Amino acid sequence: MTANTPHIVFDDIAARSPVPLISIVEVCAQEARQRGLRRLALPGTRFTMEAPFYPAVCARYDVAATAPNDTDRA
Repeated sequence: MTANTPHIVFDDIAARSPVPLISIVEVCAQEARQRGLRRLALPGTRFTMEAPFYPAVCARYDVAATAPNDTDRA
């Protein structure tokens, strides 16, 4: 799944899919970890910046995903 917004339901879809799904969020977190990065900036749509999927997935790789503060978002 290469779009960010649908990741709000990625786990549900992946659990029902007869084929393995690839997540852009998971790949991003894996690549960050492989490169030795510990913190990622998370610019994007308000939905993506406020949704829990990037922080949750990145945390599995000991990487923090940090969105801009409210002032910078505006």
